[in-house]
Amino acid sequence: MERTVFHHLALPQRLPGAEDANIDEVEATIAGRLVAACRLMFATTTAFHPNLASGPGQSTASDTWSTIERAVSTSHSVNKGGRINKPRLLAQLESLARATSSRPEALVLHIRRQNAAILIHKVQL
Repeated sequence: MERTVFHHLALPQRLPGAEDANIDEVEATIAGRLVAACRLMFATTTAFHPNLASGPGQSTASDTWSTIERAVSTSHSVNKGGRINKPRLLAQLESLARATSSRPEALVLHIRRQNAAILIHKVQL
């Protein structure tokens, strides 16, 4: 399993001719690792750089990591099993529409058959 996950993150020399049999497990593992990495980065920026801004007039770096963690977790729940769950998608789109500039949100829709993704976020004007 570790080798399969690694090959999804760093392309192997020879690409496989077919989709992995345990692709749902691989995607769950990668999402879990991304969430863990975001939590580590959040803790690190909070502990060592509590006021480090991510950009001019923007939220702190720790807020940014928190936003990325929510996006990964939310997107994983919407995209389970290689399909987009319509009720979860609608609920997340409504949540995204209510998002404020103080708590930005994002959603990633993964289209497995096309090996593509769509990033949806609310533009802050």
